[in-house]
Amino acid sequence: MTETITRSRKLLPKGTWRTYTTAEGLAGLQTEHLAEDAEGFLWIGTWDSGVSRFGGDEFCTFTTKDGLPHNRVQAILLDRQGRLWFGTQGGVCWWDGKEFRRFGPGNGVSDKPISFIFEDQEGKLWFAGREALGYWDGSFHDLVPEYYRQHGQAPSSGLGIECRGIAQDREEALWFGFISSNLVRYDGERFYRYGEEHGLVAGAYAVAQGAEGTLWVGTDTSLYRYDGHTFQAVPLEGEVYVRKIQRDREGQTWICTTGAGVFCYDGAEFHYFTSQDGLAYDWVNAVFQDREGQIWFATYGGGLSCCDPHSIQVLGEQEGLPKSTVSALAEDHRGRIWMGFATFSTPAALAAYYDGEHLETLGEQEGMDSCLILYVDSRDRLWCGG
Repeated sequence: MTETITRSRKLLPKGTWRTYTTAEGLAGLQTEHLAEDAEGFLWIGTWDSGVSRFGGDEFCTFTTKDGLPHNRVQAILLDRQGRLWFGTQGGVCWWDGKEFRRFGPGNGVSDKPISFIFEDQEGKLWFAGREALGYWDGSFHDLVPEYYRQHGQAPSSGLGIECRGIAQDREEALWFGFISSNLVRYDGERFYRYGEEHGLVAGAYAVAQGAEGTLWVGTDTSLYRYDGHTFQAVPLEGEVYVRKIQRDREGQTWICTTGAGVFCYDGAEFHYFTSQDGLAYDWVNAVFQDREGQIWFATYGGGLSCCDPHSIQVLGEQEGLPKSTVSALAEDHRGRIWMGFATFSTPAALAAYYDGEHLETLGEQEGMDSCLILYVDSRDRLWCGG
């Protein structure tokens, strides 16, 4: 199957966009990767300024002065045990909630540049970078010597960011995308290399598995789907350099590019976003969807962009809201938004709630004609003060 990605209807038609830069406290404008920790903080890795943590109000930045191995942070991963891992130019570390912890020397990733981290179906953590490839399951297993034995060279060569992606397919084999080398599949015993002889354009390889089980592969100029047998080209519109491929919480596949914004495949069609749509910059290194559904974009030069796909809704008389002053707001345990009204006249509604679809009003109660205070207690009871 061959199809061309073109600008289509917007996936986030009513989304609101925000941009965060060094003016708001972000460590640097050249951002590399994103992850959310167990407490809901967003962590942003940068090219040369350390890592920033964002809680919604302000940024807190960590550098080598705080225990990072290096200020270039290219990979961040929250594992299933709640540990937050960082791949840096100076090796791997993890955040224990108070400080950064590192492996001991001589284990293959303690001091080597690591540009991608991945957790497989068994909970093994895979690390890849410049002349670094292996996994950790309580102890580190260095696979570079075995790769040398089979192919007579390291999995990666050259300079810069060496691994653009790690993925696990339906047969549980691991795939690694390297720069200036090959797309590599590892079945637990042997390393198989894929390149031009398999129909791929040579170059830097980004790789990820889509929600439908498809393996996606991106290169300097092309995008492919792998069906288990062949690589099928999906031509991109214009010149596109695929930087990274990722999947969000809803199963959508995001294709980050160098200079052409970001593409998104929602399972049915492709969508396309650039700086004209709200991105801070068209070089996008990573995409992340947080637990609230917001989409974050790490750009290389424009800082951090955030799109809230839920449009801002204005409720008024047309939606059933009484012509009164809203004096109090509260959210109950079922997610309904309650509004209290200061009417100072009768008859009028005392309060109303909105469940995301319907607005329901409550009439005046005995002895009360206004609701100036709202409070929801631990038993989900609503208290009103007039």
